[in-house]
Amino acid sequence: MKEIMPNSTAPGKVTDAPLTDEEIDDLLTKLTSEEIEKLLEETDPDDGHVPASARCTYHCDKVPTGPLNRKSLLNYIYEQAKKMPDKQDHVPHVPGVIRGKKWIDPNQEEKTEDFELDIDLGDEIEMALNDASTQDMIDLAGIMGLHSMINQEQYHAAVSNKHEDIDTEVGWDGI
Repeated sequence: MKEIMPNSTAPGKVTDAPLTDEEIDDLLTKLTSEEIEKLLEETDPDDGHVPASARCTYHCDKVPTGPLNRKSLLNYIYEQAKKMPDKQDHVPHVPGVIRGKKWIDPNQEEKTEDFELDIDLGDEIEMALNDASTQDMIDLAGIMGLHSMINQEQYHAAVSNKHEDIDTEVGWDGI
């Protein structure tokens, strides 16, 4: 193989300038197939600039035994699977028996117990809320903008003061 010195002014001198596309093409055309195979074996398999087909170092030189018949191949695989006996369990399955311990996700947040919030609102407000009906509480939730607690019909009735159309049997669930 004849060596080509890229970007050189005199034979035997190499500069730090990168190769041009023409120089690279010229070098590749002069390589034999064995030299190309050797270069491909020395390439980095994780290099994203090289196509995936060229990064694979496995090359099968075996001659094909015949055409691929997918249907017959699948039938053969199914028949072999049916002929193969199932492996027996070392420990038989018994329903309801727990073996080992249950896996708990370490990233899962701990569930906090429901607790009652004790807020002192004052005697006047507490008396008003204790005497309020469900409809009054729904109206208050709608006025305060707590839409997640009431359904759409309840919210619009509370904001527009249309109490005649609301079903009084429907509670907080909206059902």
